[in-house]
Amino acid sequence: MVKKRVYSTYAQEAAFLIGQQIKLARKNRKWSSANLAERAGITRETLQRIENGESRKEGNYDHRM
Repeated sequence: MVKKRVYSTYAQEAAFLIGQQIKLARKNRKWSSANLAERAGITRETLQRIENGESRKEGNYDHRM
């Protein structure tokens, strides 16, 4: 049985704000999400989750944040 991770409201808000700052910086530099993801060594999908402040559950993604 997989234990569901619970994030505090504070942690969820912090993840969202950090993601927004990353997205803003990327757009100010006129970089595509694919370009930044490649530079960071992550997939574009992972970057999109970070920019949207989404958390990850075991095995699939939780898009309810």
